[in-house]
Amino acid sequence: MADEGEYGGKHRLSFEAYHTIPEAWEAPALLEAHRALGGTADLRSTPRPSQGRAGTTDFRAVWYNLADGARAGDAACIELAVRFIEAHLVISYAGFARSRLARALRHAKLSPEQAQRLSSHFLRLLEADERCEEFSEYLRLWPAVITPGDRARAAEVVAHAPDPEAPFWRRLRTRVVDAGR
Repeated sequence: MADEGEYGGKHRLSFEAYHTIPEAWEAPALLEAHRALGGTADLRSTPRPSQGRAGTTDFRAVWYNLADGARAGDAACIELAVRFIEAHLVISYAGFARSRLARALRHAKLSPEQAQRLSSHFLRLLEADERCEEFSEYLRLWPAVITPGDRARAAEVVAHAPDPEAPFWRRLRTRVVDAGR
């Protein structure tokens, strides 16, 4: 077992902090938020086995179902997927969920405001050097949502990278910075 402060990579969280799901992202709260946003996708049923108590809906299943709903065009799922990515939770399983949600959002109809929020979020992560595992999925989504201002700022970040020819920076330049020129 890892020692105290060895969870969440560079965030060095305790075991408890890394495995505590914020209430807003637990299944009951997500199901209520989805309902309040007028969602139509069935977030409760899933082909995935629940890992929670009998009769409960597992948060991981709901996170995965959000991606399925976003892919199917459910506007509430799309909004919750954007919110989940923006929340950037550093907890167990959240990175896998963000990857799946980013893949789903690549094919979703985003509002201009949602696209701008995602673009700004990806830029903030880049500027903070927060290159999480799912950033490779963000590099596939970002070109579809990037704003001209964020593209210019990303180009500046790439230009000042310690090794702009390293694979990550080359992918960023090719997929995001140069893609819109």
